[in-house]
Amino acid sequence: MAGLLIILGNVLGLVALGVSVHGQPEAAPPPVVPRSVPDFDPPAA
Repeated sequence: MAGLLIILGNVLGLVALGVSVHGQPEAAPPPVVPRSVPDFDPPAA
């Protein structure tokens, strides 16, 4: 089990590095997430 955890950790680390390097353009979508939160609904309520 420990070996699997270590492997998963290494994979996640590599993915994190890849995202930090090549995922910069993908950093724009996150602002779309707050829109899903009903911040604009309370005024209507």
